[in-house]
Amino acid sequence: MALSVLWERCEKTVSALYDQGYRDFICGGATGFDTLAASCISQMKEQRQGMRLILVLPCADQTRGWKETDQSLYNMQIEKADRVLMLSPHYYPGCMMVRNRFMVDHASFCVAYLDGHSGGTMSTVRYALHRHLPILNLAIEEEVLRYLQEHTADPLPF
Repeated sequence: MALSVLWERCEKTVSALYDQGYRDFICGGATGFDTLAASCISQMKEQRQGMRLILVLPCADQTRGWKETDQSLYNMQIEKADRVLMLSPHYYPGCMMVRNRFMVDHASFCVAYLDGHSGGTMSTVRYALHRHLPILNLAIEEEVLRYLQEHTADPLPF
């Protein structure tokens, strides 16, 4: 999927959630979709009163081994966040799962980009299902369109 399409889906979804009264948006600070979502929310919160970006980071050394460009984006996210929660001072096996469960435990809606059948995102979505959270998978166009049709006045296709 083109990044511009994913950005548009994220932007429309966050806007619809904001219009429904959601104000706090939690991201995990990982590369990929977390980075895109955090950037999108950072940009949108400038025009939406009360919208907050909350980063929940698994460990202080999460970026070890990352490319310099990814580290720069990560640092910009931290600067733009309204709140940063660091769950551990150091990496340990399982700290990413602890972060993911923390996010689900403190959420009332789950927006994900899930295009596979395994991995951290899948286990997080399964946990969100177990916790009975509504879930919207931005990887599935029909799901996004249906959600936007139900929650916005102008659900334009992507």
